[in-house]
Amino acid sequence: MRPSPGNRTLERVGAERDAPRNLASGSSASVLSRIHEPQVSVAIWQRPLSAAVERQLAAHCFLMPRQQRFSLSPGCALDAALDGALGRFLRAPLAAQDPWRSDLHLMLSLARQLAPQAALRVCIETRACNTRERFHVDHVALRLICTYRGQGTEWMPAHLPVPASEAGSQHVMPASGLQEIPSGAIAVMKGRRYPGQPDSGLVHRSPTASVDSPRILAMVDVELS
Repeated sequence: MRPSPGNRTLERVGAERDAPRNLASGSSASVLSRIHEPQVSVAIWQRPLSAAVERQLAAHCFLMPRQQRFSLSPGCALDAALDGALGRFLRAPLAAQDPWRSDLHLMLSLARQLAPQAALRVCIETRACNTRERFHVDHVALRLICTYRGQGTEWMPAHLPVPASEAGSQHVMPASGLQEIPSGAIAVMKGRRYPGQPDSGLVHRSPTASVDSPRILAMVDVELS
């Protein structure tokens, strides 16, 4: 039997009540703007990765280490810098309609929408480690992140008793407490430099990944004045 509309509303309310209080999550990119709310330390656009991007990444052999970084000043055009960095990362010429390029361009555009006058620092990289990273808070104002292949970033809900000032030490987490940003989702996290909220940064870490099958990540750091 299908649940009634009233029951579905109650289910949604229950899910929101159970969600970590420092999380904003939704199926639209507009949810990312909620990162500026005082109680939110991570906002996640829950979206599946497009089949075209998955096929493109599957067609390449990404060995460790591989990384491309570039910066964008306010008002600087995105296309030329992105095309150069992505071509060097792929070590191949870009196709006229490149699916991954289009998705990365979207991610940069979203960063610009969050902070139109901010400088952006962009990193596209492979990442592998046999042991889990220590929990930490990034020394940035905001960081957008998307895992294009592999397990997503692990993070701590606000109710867990680990203050941001203690991040960087190794913590043992209950299996039911640790959260994960899904692969393909675009998330934005607060860091230590978020204006007026130095203790609101998201405590997080990278999961393990093998050298033979490294994670593929894109990160955009946003500096707010």
